[in-house]
Amino acid sequence: MISDFLFNGNRVVILLIITVLTALSSITLALIPNVSFWTIVPIVVIFGFCVSGFNGIWMNLASELVPREQAGISSGISITMGSMGAVFIPPLYGYTVDQTSSFTFGWLLITGLMVMVLSMLSYLAMVLKRKATI
Repeated sequence: MISDFLFNGNRVVILLIITVLTALSSITLALIPNVSFWTIVPIVVIFGFCVSGFNGIWMNLASELVPREQAGISSGISITMGSMGAVFIPPLYGYTVDQTSSFTFGWLLITGLMVMVLSMLSYLAMVLKRKATI
């Protein structure tokens, strides 16, 4: 609803916002010293909202970027790539935490991934903007 009503269906902007909030949450968790439970709760709530709330926007974007007859293949490839991330990233996160004996580097790993996603989404936004002006 936010994407459709507040951003006129611009799903890339919503994904950019989600990516930035995820990166800020993860880097905050990486860099804050030992703090109280209630200090961490709002950060984790924002992080959880972002990482569990992007799927619908992402899948809509994947099917809207291609011609109608290619929407199925686009969705399939997109969900395959996303599923690969869900399979490979958690063990990598765990390995990082085990090797460093600290969650800091695990959170920094997530922040790094969000920087990669941010650069890809920014490129997509530029391409779409250039395509709209043609």
